[in-house]
Amino acid sequence: MTSQAYPNLPSFDELLQLANKAPQQLELLQQKLNLELLEAQSSAENRLAMERLLFRMNARHRHCAAPLVRLQRTYELMLGHINLMQQQLELLSSTPASGKSSAAILEFPHKKPFSDWEK
Repeated sequence: MTSQAYPNLPSFDELLQLANKAPQQLELLQQKLNLELLEAQSSAENRLAMERLLFRMNARHRHCAAPLVRLQRTYELMLGHINLMQQQLELLSSTPASGKSSAAILEFPHKKPFSDWEK
């Protein structure tokens, strides 16, 4: 998050103090930013994808009380998405430039010659 995208976002030190002294306020701030993120989506498909991601992240967070565990679970979720994007980019870069997909044609032995089928 850059300061331009979220000009009212507190500094890291302020967020750390909120986490230590007023975790409920930090949670409210996170929910507010999540709603802003959802509203900023350009299409319904993007919004739905973000809602799914937030749901999965919140489901993981419900099962951990320690902030470090929440951070680790969020990191794992993000890393999984980054790996998926990397795989998709590699797949796109390996496809032929013509746009046509290519595949090897496998020969299967027939029990009887094809000419015998016509009879």
